Amino acid sequence: MSNIVVSIGAWTANAKVARGAAAVIVTGRIQRTGQVVNLNAEKLQPLPLAAKTKSRDFR
Repeated sequence: MSNIVVSIGAWTANAKVARGAAAVIVTGRIQRTGQVVNLNAEKLQPLPLAAKTKSRDFR
């Protein structure tokens, strides 16, 4: 398991995909410190799904 870190610049460039896609493909750089693994996101792309998904709004 890893963390995905999205900078303000990456979020601004990819907000539509991040908010609208049911699943995403994340491209970026891996950073590891001890047992902690982060993926610093540079690009988000929608991942097409064959199955329908429900809302991700957990509130």
